[in-house]
Formats: sequence, C-alpha cells, structure tokens
Amino acid sequence: AIFGRGRVRLKEGDKDGARELFVMSLAEDDSQLPVLCALAKLELESGHFADAANYASRALANGPEEISTLLIAGVALSRLDRLAEAQQALEKALALDEEHPETLGELVKIYLRLGSEAPDYYGKALDLVEKAIRLAPNPELHLNRGRILALAGRRDDALAALKEKYHWKDGDEV
Repeated sequence: AIFGRGRVRLKEGDKDGARELFVMSLAEDDSQLPVLCALAKLELESGHFADAANYASRALANGPEEISTLLIAGVALSRLDRLAEAQQALEKALALDEEHPETLGELVKIYLRLGSEAPDYYGKALDLVEKAIRLAPNPELHLNRGRILALAGRRDDALAALKEKYHWKDGDEV
C-alpha cells in the first residue's frame, strides 16, 4: 500500500514524497524488489549515484538479474568511477540482450574510459558503438564513434565519418 502511494506521488512529479514513501515501504520489508528498483531508478535520475548503486545492488541480490537493474547499477557505478564494477554490470546486462541500445551505449562509454590504459578496449568499443548505431542511432553514438576512431589512431577515418554524418564540407570548421 505504501509503495503504491509512492508510485502515485512519483507520477504526480513529487520525487521527494515518492522517495519518502518508498523508504517507508522498505522499512516494512527491506527485500521488496519493486521498491528497490524504483528507488534505484529515482536516485539515479536525481544524481545520487551512490544511493542508486546501493539500491540496485540490493535489488540484484534479492532477485533475478534484469537488464534495467543491471543498467542502473552500471551507470551509477560508472559515475562513481568504479569502472570495473560498472563494466561487469553492463556486460551482464548485455549478455541478457545483446541488442539493448542503452546498454550498448553505456558500455561504449566505459570502454572509452578504459581504453586510455588498455587500447584493446577501443576495438571493443568500436564494435559496440557500430552495433548501437545500427539499432538506435543518435548524435552521441556518432560522436563516440569518431572519438574511438581518433583515439585508436585512425584520425582520418574519424574525420571522414564525422564529416559524412554531419555533412561537413572541406573548409568547414571542425
């Protein structure tokens, strides 16, 4: 009942009221999967990454691994610079659905960050970003593709890809 009231508050745009009711609901039973997932998502959207990671971790410990929860955990852990844990969560999510565009995009960001220390990640990132672009193209993915190509030492390919995507002409400022 408390969780339901929290969901109503959330629909009304009252995130603080929803959070308060969700926490009250957890006080009754701290293993409620829907409540943990709702709190994880709410905290991620609010920029409270440590809390989001905590709730997502608790949800994963209390129930089946679901893409949405693994994605929340991965994004939150990434924002906390806990890249190895973020990578693990996102790779588990990707194993559940190899064509989940948001997971692909987030994992590309992790691989980009890891590539500065282990350049083989750029190859992995390029494979994933190209797959993500085929599934659900967006400007961020195209920019990340250009960054990956440039960081992998393929600057001419990066520039050509970005020129093609954004219809730049020779002489345009890039």
